[in-house]
Amino acid sequence: MCPTMGRDARWQDSIGDARMPTPTLEEYLEVIYKLSRDGSVRPTMIADAIGVSGPTVTATLRRLEAQGLVARQGTDVVLTEDGLSESLLIVRKHRVAERFLVDTL
Repeated sequence: MCPTMGRDARWQDSIGDARMPTPTLEEYLEVIYKLSRDGSVRPTMIADAIGVSGPTVTATLRRLEAQGLVARQGTDVVLTEDGLSESLLIVRKHRVAERFLVDTL
């Protein structure tokens, strides 16, 4: 729960949205987005792409579901509207960083 009044609320406003995905969640969203371009996404595909165990994927998908970023449709994992928006921002951010590094180095 984020504070709504006082010093803590002002501090929270100054650092941005506390619900921003962690680097791990960003990685999952990016992988799900990229895999979904080729069709259905299953948890085993995510595990293979990231190099983690099935239980780790399951736990992380629960976190993403709780945040409203992914949904389960049978055995498939799909990005919600918010998840797709967030994924596109992440992909863009990574492309900008990559372009900066290529241009600078």
